[in-house]
Amino acid sequence: MDMACNKLTNITRQLRIIAVVLFFFTACKESKVEDEKVSAPESKQIVGKVVDKSGVEDPVTIVAGNPSRFYAKQLNKRVIHENSVISNPPVKLNVISTNIKYPGREGVPLPKVIPAKIKSVIAYPPARVTAKDAYVRDKNPYNFSSIAKLQGLRHDQIRSITEDSTGNLWLGTDDGLTKFDGRYLYHYTKDQGLTNSLILTVKYDSKGNIWAGTFRGGAVMFDGREFHMFTTEEGLPSDIVNWIEEDNSGNIWFATGGGIVKYDGKNLTVYTQENGLCDNDTRYLITDKYGKLWVSSNLGGISCFNGESFTNYTKEEGLPQNEVTSLYEDTRGDIWMGLSTMGILKYDGYFFFHYSKQSGLTDGGVRSILEDYKGNIWIGSTTSGLFKFDGKRFTNYNLNEGLGSDYVRCLHEDRSGNLWIGTRTAGLVRYKGDVFTHLTADDGLSNSRVMSIHRALNGSVWLGTFGGYVTIIDNPKDINGGGTLSLFGPDQGLTSSRVYSLFEEENGNMWMGTDGGGVVIYDGTYTYTYTTKEGLCDNTIRDIARGNNGDIWIGTYGGGASKYDGKSFTNFSVKSGLSGNNIMAIYTDRNGLVWLGSDGGGVSTYNGSEFTHYTTKEGFFSNIVNSITEDKDGNIWFGTGGEGLVRFDGKYFTRYGVKEGLNNDYVMSILIDSSGVIWAGSRYGINKITKDSSLSGYKIRSYNYEDGFIGMGCNLGSIEDLPDGNILTGTNDRLTRFHGDKEIQKSAPFTLHLTNLMIFNEEIPWTYIFTNRDSIFQLNNGLKLKNINLSDISKWNNIPLDLELPHKLNYITFKYIAVAQDEIDKVRYEYKLEGLDLNWHKTSAITEIPYVNLSPGNYTFKVRAQSSEGVLSNEVSYKFRIKPPWWQTVWFYLILSIGAITIIYLFIKNRERALRVDKELLQKKVEEQTEELLLKNNELEVLNEEKDKLFSIIAHDLRGPFSSFLGLTQIMSEDLTSFTQEEIKSFADNMNKSAKNLYDLLENLLHWSRMQRQAIPFNPTEIALRNSIIDCLGWVLDSAKKKGVNFTVDIPETMKVEADESMIQTVIRNIASNSVKFTPKGGDINLTAELISDNEIEIRIKDNGIGMDKEIQGNIFKVGNKGGRSGTEGEPSTGLGLMICKDLVDQHKGTIIVESAPMAGSQFIIRMPVKQR
Repeated sequence: MDMACNKLTNITRQLRIIAVVLFFFTACKESKVEDEKVSAPESKQIVGKVVDKSGVEDPVTIVAGNPSRFYAKQLNKRVIHENSVISNPPVKLNVISTNIKYPGREGVPLPKVIPAKIKSVIAYPPARVTAKDAYVRDKNPYNFSSIAKLQGLRHDQIRSITEDSTGNLWLGTDDGLTKFDGRYLYHYTKDQGLTNSLILTVKYDSKGNIWAGTFRGGAVMFDGREFHMFTTEEGLPSDIVNWIEEDNSGNIWFATGGGIVKYDGKNLTVYTQENGLCDNDTRYLITDKYGKLWVSSNLGGISCFNGESFTNYTKEEGLPQNEVTSLYEDTRGDIWMGLSTMGILKYDGYFFFHYSKQSGLTDGGVRSILEDYKGNIWIGSTTSGLFKFDGKRFTNYNLNEGLGSDYVRCLHEDRSGNLWIGTRTAGLVRYKGDVFTHLTADDGLSNSRVMSIHRALNGSVWLGTFGGYVTIIDNPKDINGGGTLSLFGPDQGLTSSRVYSLFEEENGNMWMGTDGGGVVIYDGTYTYTYTTKEGLCDNTIRDIARGNNGDIWIGTYGGGASKYDGKSFTNFSVKSGLSGNNIMAIYTDRNGLVWLGSDGGGVSTYNGSEFTHYTTKEGFFSNIVNSITEDKDGNIWFGTGGEGLVRFDGKYFTRYGVKEGLNNDYVMSILIDSSGVIWAGSRYGINKITKDSSLSGYKIRSYNYEDGFIGMGCNLGSIEDLPDGNILTGTNDRLTRFHGDKEIQKSAPFTLHLTNLMIFNEEIPWTYIFTNRDSIFQLNNGLKLKNINLSDISKWNNIPLDLELPHKLNYITFKYIAVAQDEIDKVRYEYKLEGLDLNWHKTSAITEIPYVNLSPGNYTFKVRAQSSEGVLSNEVSYKFRIKPPWWQTVWFYLILSIGAITIIYLFIKNRERALRVDKELLQKKVEEQTEELLLKNNELEVLNEEKDKLFSIIAHDLRGPFSSFLGLTQIMSEDLTSFTQEEIKSFADNMNKSAKNLYDLLENLLHWSRMQRQAIPFNPTEIALRNSIIDCLGWVLDSAKKKGVNFTVDIPETMKVEADESMIQTVIRNIASNSVKFTPKGGDINLTAELISDNEIEIRIKDNGIGMDKEIQGNIFKVGNKGGRSGTEGEPSTGLGLMICKDLVDQHKGTIIVESAPMAGSQFIIRMPVKQR
C-alpha cells in the first residue's frame, strides 16, 4: 500500500510541475522603475577655526610714506556712436485715383474660372540637421545672432518666413523649404517631392497647411503628409508664385508673374491686367480688416480689389514710383507700402504719407515691413539693413550694430516676441530685443576687457580695464548712443594700465587698485599713488573696501591685506593669521565683521582682534572665494571658484550650484541691487536670484549665450547696477548692459511633440514602410523589419500610429522636442513609459530616451516639458505594442493547454494500468520487505551489543587512569609533607602518564565519534609521502628510542601520493605507536612503502614484537574489541585506534590487513590508489 501511495504522490507532484510551466508561459514580471526625488540644496553647519594669537605674529604697522602726486589733466570727451535719428514729419501726398475697373462691365472681361486639377505626391521625410550654435559677429552691440549654411541651412538667402500653430518656423530659401523648431532644421527639396527648390514665399493657412510659392515650379500645398501641386498645368497663369495670402473667407490667393489667382477649394479664378489688375507681374498680397485685397506689382503700382472692382494707384495718380516691393497692414488698419528706391508709404484710409531720406529713412530700397507687439514698425532695406520706427525716431541696425547682412528680404515676429530677419548672405537672423546691449573698444572703450565697474556719486560710471586704464561714461543712460566717453590714464597720473578694483569714498575720492602699480587715489584735481615704498603690503591689488572703523582695507594678490587708517598701513598676512595671501574680495558686514575671500585659503573673518578661518578643512565648500556681499536680510553670499554660490545665514552655509539653476559653478562677481535682487556673474553669464517658496528658497534665472549674454565670461567683481535698474557686467571682451525693463513679456504657448521613433538606435523610413507593406527593411545589426503593424503615419513628423512590433524589435528610442525659439536649451523634460515605469523620471535636458529589451505587452510613452520660467507644455502620449513570440500567443497557450490536458489524461490512464500491475506485485514486495526488516532488526541488535561492549571498554579504560589519580591524590592529600622530592616527582610522573593515557583515550573516542557523524572533511592533495610520515612520527620515534626499540623508515624521497595528509598521518601514527607498545626492548620496527602498480602503493609496518593470535586479529578492527591489551612495559591500549585507521583507509578507497602470530611479530599492510580523483 505504501508503494501505491508513493505512486499517487509522484503523479500529483508531476501535475503541479506542469501547472507551474503553464503559468510561466502565461505570466511575465516587469521591472518597475521609480523616479528620483528632488533634493534641497546642500546645507551644513561649519565651525570656523579661531586662530590662536599666541601662535602667529602681530601684523606689521608702517607709517604711510608720502605718496607720489600728479596733477590730473582735463579729460578728453568723445561721443558714443549714435544709430538713431529723430523722424521728420512725412510728406502728405495728393493721390487721387480715378483708375477704377469693374470686371464684367464697361468692356472689362470677367476672370477665367478653371476647375482645379490638383496633382498630389507623398512627401518623403525631410533631411534633419541639428542646428549648430548661432553665429554672433565680433562687433555686435545689439545682440543679433544668425543661422546660415555653417549652422545647418542649405542656403544663406531667406526670402520668406511663416510660423505654424506649434511654433515651428518655416523658411523659404533659395534651396528648399526648411522647418526650424529651435533645435533641428528639417529640409524639404525636390528630393522630398517639391516641384522646385527655390522658394519665394511661404504661408501657414487657417486649416493647418503650409503653402510655398516657387520660382517656375508653381505653388505647393503641404498638409504634413502629401504635396499638392498648383502649376500652369493645373490652371495657374504662371509658375512664378511670388506671394500667397489667405482672405477672411479662407480663400487662397496667389500673386504670380501672370496675374493673381483665387483658389476656393474647387476652382482657380484668374485675374489679369485684362480684368482690371494694375499689372500682371504681381509681387505682394494682403487682405485688410475690411476684406479688401491689396496687390502690389513690379512696375504697375498698386491695386485695391473689393470683390467687384479694382482701384489702381500709380505714378499718374500721385505715387512716387510704380515699383512697390512690399505691403503690410498694422494694428490700426494703416496700409504700409515699401518702394523699390524711394522709401515707404503709409495709407490711413484717406491719405498717403511718404517717408523718405528727408524723414530719416536713410535707405529708400524697402523689401519688407512688420509691426511688432510693442507697436514699432520694422523696415527691411536692400543696402542699410534694418530700421525700427517708433513713431518718433528711426533707429538703424546694420553691420555696425551686429546685423549679419545689410540686405533684408523678409521679417517675422514669433509668438514669443523674437524678431526673425531673412537676409541675403547671412541666412536667418534673430533679434531678441535690446535686453542685452554691448560696448567694446570699437565703440569707444579704452579696452574691451572690463575688470571693474563703479557707479560714482555724480552718476558717472567708471570702468577699470585690462590694458586700457579707466574709461569714464558721463551719462550711463546714453551708453549705447549719444553719451560721452573719457579716458582716465597717464595724463591723469594713472601709471598702470590694468585696473582691477574701484572704490569711492563718501567725499568723492576715487580709489583705483591696479595690477602692479599699487593704489591710485583721485580727489578731482590730483592723483596720489601708494605702493610698497609707502607701506603697502603688495602692489597687485584685487579689491578695496571700507572697514568698520572707517579704515580702508586693500586686498592684494600675494601679499595679504593692508588696512589704511589715513596715517599708517597695518599689513596682515598668513604669518599674522590670514588663511591666504591671495586676497580676492573684502566685505564688511552690518555687524562690523570683515570678511576676506582668498584664492586657495577659503574665507577669513576679522573681528578687530583675531581671525577665524573657513576652509575645506573646516568643511567650507571651496578654498577659492572670488566675491562677497550681504543681502537685505543679513545673509552673507560668497561667489566661489567651482562650487557656485554659498549663502551664510549666521548658522548654516548653503550651496547653490548648477543643479539649483546657476549657469556655471564658477561665480566671479555678486551684486545686491537696489530692489534686493541678487545678481551673480559666472563664466557663462549672469544669474538673477530672487526669493520664492520652492524647496531651495530661491528662484534662479540664468542668462547665457542663447539669451543674448555673448560676453566671454564675467570678470572678478566687475558688476554694477544703474538707477534705472539696468545691470552692467564686465567681461573678457566687452561691457554688457542688461535692460531688465526690455525683456520680452509676451507669453506664448509651449508645444511638445515626438520627432522620431528609432529601432535599435537607427532611423526608420516609416513612410516607406507604410507605403510599401510587402517590402523588408534590414537594420545594420542584421534584423529585418517585418511583421510590423501600423494603421497610419502621423502628419508632419512621420511617426507610425498604432504601432505593433515583433518581440525581437524591442529596443526603441523616442525622440522629442519642445518647439521653442527662445531658451530651448533651458527646457527640461520628464517622461515615463506606462507598463514599465511606476513614476515620472526626473527632469533633464535630454531629448531622446531609449528603452531596451522591452517585454511583450502594451505600452504608453508619455513626455512633458517645462520652460525655465515654469511654463508647462502639452503632454504627449504615444501608445504601442510589443507582440509576443509565437510561444507566448493565445493560440499557442490554447494548443499547449489542450495538449497538456491530453497528455495528463493519457498519463493518468497509463498510471492506472501501472497501478494495477503494481498491486499484483505489492504482496510479494511486502513479503520481501518484511523479511528485509527482520534482517535489519537483527543487525540493530548486533549494533546494540557492540555499543554496550564499547561503553564497557570505555568505562574499564577510564577507571584505570581515574583510579590512579584518586589513589595518588589521596596519598598526597593525607601526608604530603612526609614525602621526599623524588617521591613527589614519581607521583607526578605517574599522574602525567595517567593523564596522557586518558587524553589518548578521549582523543580516539572523539575521532571515532566524528567519523561516525561524517564530520571529518576529506581533502586529498598531492603529498611527498616520506616527508609527511617523518613529520608525524616525532613523538613515536622518541618513545621507541626511550624504550630501546630500533625504528627504521624506508620510503623513496620522490614518492608522491594523492591523499588527505592529516588522515594518512593519523593512520601511520596509530599503527606505529601500537608497534612500539608491543615490541620489547631491543626489538625492530620497519616502515616501508613501494609502488606495486601504476596507480597503487603499499605501505608496510612490520615489527618483531609479541604478535597476536587469530582471535585478536579477527576483532582488531571491530567495535567492542577487547584486544586492548597492555604493551610490553605495561603501556595501556584502548583498541579504538585501529578501528579509526580502518575507516580512514576506507575513505582513501584502500585496504588494511594484518599478518601476525603470537611471539612472531605483526605486519600491517596498507594498499591505496596513488590518485584519488
